[in-house]
Amino acid sequence: MQKIIHSGCIIIALLLLCNCSDDVDDASPIALGIWISSDKTDTLDFISQNNFQKSNAFMRKDHFDYALLPNDSI
Repeated sequence: MQKIIHSGCIIIALLLLCNCSDDVDDASPIALGIWISSDKTDTLDFISQNNFQKSNAFMRKDHFDYALLPNDSI
């Protein structure tokens, strides 16, 4: 009986922790997120389709605007 309760608790916890929704409302080709350089000295945090913040040892969250042209690739 304890194994069933334990298994049930694990399944419920996994279901609560997993966000399995496919919310694809944005048709843009850019996946927002954080880019970290291989030596971890620079971090780019993409906060919207046109804005990112750059952080490194000298500055924190310096704001930049950007735009992709038709021939640009990511």
